[in-house]
Amino acid sequence: MGHPAIIVGLLVFLGMAVAWSAWVWSSVATSMPVQGWIALIGGVILSLGLGCGLFWLMFQSNRRGYDDRAAGAQAMKDDADEPTPGA
Repeated sequence: MGHPAIIVGLLVFLGMAVAWSAWVWSSVATSMPVQGWIALIGGVILSLGLGCGLFWLMFQSNRRGYDDRAAGAQAMKDDADEPTPGA
């Protein structure tokens, strides 16, 4: 799948980011109201849903061949833009 050192390095980096985020979150002396929590959770859910939906559309487009047709149209356009030899 991938080089194990890269995966381990990325996991270490993720762990450091989570630890730093938890430290910063706990060091702030203010509290968030219920509306803030609702907005935070709603934003995370909507962002993940949008990202997953767009990835799903991309994979479906590739599986059904829509990307091949678009690539063929681009290749035909590129061929039309090239000057004819000897002209």
